[in-house]
Amino acid sequence: MGQKATLKWEVTGPTLVRIEPELGNVAASGNIEVKPYTTTTYILTAGEQENKVVATVTLTVGPGKPVVEFFIAEPPEITLGKSGRLSWSVIGTTSVSIDNNIGPVAASGSILVTPTITTIYTLTAVNAEGTITATVGIINQSQQFRMGNPE
Repeated sequence: MGQKATLKWEVTGPTLVRIEPELGNVAASGNIEVKPYTTTTYILTAGEQENKVVATVTLTVGPGKPVVEFFIAEPPEITLGKSGRLSWSVIGTTSVSIDNNIGPVAASGSILVTPTITTIYTLTAVNAEGTITATVGIINQSQQFRMGNPE
C-alpha cells in the first residue's frame, strides 16, 4: 500500500498533454513519481478533438502493511491536571490500539488523555500483511527532574 511508481511518457506532435487523475497538464515528455494508496488508472490525453490520443496504465496496489497517516499529541506539553489530545489516522488496517490503558480504537479518531507524568504513547496497527507502530509523547511540565546525587 502506498508503494512508489514512476510514470514515464513521450508524446510527439500535440502540445496539449494531460494526465489524470490529479496530475493535470504536463510536458510532452517526462516522468513523475506517484504513490497511490489504492489501485489507480492513469489516463494520458494528448491533442484536441479529432486528433486526440489516449493512453492508460493501471497501477494495482496490493494490501501491504497498514499506513499511519498521522499520530500526534496536542499540545505536546501540559501541566498537572491538564489534558492533551491524541489524534491519529491509519489506512489499510484491521485493528488499531494505543497502549497506556487506552486499548482498541477506530482507524481514525482522537481521545483526551490526562497523564500525571511524562508519557509515551504507542499506536499499533495490524492487518494480514503485518504490524506497524508509531509513537508520540506528552511531557508533563509539573515533573521536577534532579541531576546529580540526592542529598
